[in-house]
Amino acid sequence: MELRKIALPKSRENPIIMKLDSPEFKSLFTDELNTLVSLFKEYGYEIRIAGGAVRDLLMGIRPVDLDFATTATPTQMKDMFTTENIRMINMNGEKHGTITPRINDKENFEVTTLRIDVVTDGRHAEVQYTTDWMLDSLRRDLTVNSMFFGFYGKIVLEANKHEEETLKAIRENASGLKQVSGERIWIELKKILEGNFAGDLMITVVECGIAPYIGLPNMPKVEELKRVLKNSGHLKLHAITLLSSLLINQDEAIELNSRLKLSAFERDLAIFVVEHREPKLHSKPLMPYQQLVLKSKSKPSETKQMVIEVLKYNNSPYLEEFEKMEYSQVSS
Repeated sequence: MELRKIALPKSRENPIIMKLDSPEFKSLFTDELNTLVSLFKEYGYEIRIAGGAVRDLLMGIRPVDLDFATTATPTQMKDMFTTENIRMINMNGEKHGTITPRINDKENFEVTTLRIDVVTDGRHAEVQYTTDWMLDSLRRDLTVNSMFFGFYGKIVLEANKHEEETLKAIRENASGLKQVSGERIWIELKKILEGNFAGDLMITVVECGIAPYIGLPNMPKVEELKRVLKNSGHLKLHAITLLSSLLINQDEAIELNSRLKLSAFERDLAIFVVEHREPKLHSKPLMPYQQLVLKSKSKPSETKQMVIEVLKYNNSPYLEEFEKMEYSQVSS
């Protein structure tokens, strides 16, 4: 099928290519993955790791989930796997261009054909298949999702550097996030908040005018975010705890939940952090926090975890002591 003419966003003329040779990358190569890669090579198709797994590898984390992209169409993949007597599962994915082979009856791999959006409203798209890696990367919604790993460790498209032209494009198109579901936004935002340079990236998000479209106030508390990062950035804050530093009050926490469709715990944590983040002065420093656990209508274990996040937020010297408390101690 001939590709229709579409307006393409600006991009690098020459994508950055670099080599990755990390233990995390090498650990991915099970017998099953090697079989998959060899098979695509034998039949003349390219296959690469795509999206979130690339982000994890750049952060030195072994990916939990692997997504793959290929130049082979779904029909070509089905023919190939059928010829090789490889079972395919979850055939519902075919309508999205995804085929899932089960290699050695041991490991499943989701492989999706490269494609471009011909018509899209931000959530749903009419797509056409392509063999052009650049065209596929241009349709993806986040920079990290526009990166691919070849199986020799090469990464395509630069990461963790913000060019002014890219930031300008983000500012000009920020309002398009109104059409993206809150659940999808939170999936990606949470990954940012749990990753390296989370604070710097969130400041960039605010500076680009994205905040109002992802559930944050028009004027987020950036200085408070900076303070928390300076004092407590080493404590591995929960994503919601860090995000809550940008909120002024509980109403804004409720608005955040309304936009992002948080889990019940995440919603309650945002409200709890905003309500209790101010230091509680007492002759027995942990007593106010013990009382919070005692009087809570939630599960003690959940409330204790929320208190721990508040203590982390303030880099409390009593954090370790509170963490070690058994529930019997808390209730005594």
